[in-house]
Amino acid sequence: MRAAAARRLLHALGPVAALGSAAPALACSAPAWTLEAGALHSRWQEQADNGRRLLQEHGTLAHLVARLATACGPLQLQGALGLADGRRAYD
Repeated sequence: MRAAAARRLLHALGPVAALGSAAPALACSAPAWTLEAGALHSRWQEQADNGRRLLQEHGTLAHLVARLATACGPLQLQGALGLADGRRAYD
């Protein structure tokens, strides 16, 4: 699973690498990487026009997000890839 996630991240960031090779005249800063991990807790309800509850969703998702930011000349480039997994309950 981790290898597949790494391949998706590299694939998603491919255009950033291509920009560097396609435009050598632009000076690019070193990329700044950040990694975010945590848990997302949520509760959501959908209601009819008369106020009657139609659906309720609640649960916790573990998440991991990798972010990249760099500047090439006047361009500010940012990218992110996130994964989330967990359980949701519907009432």
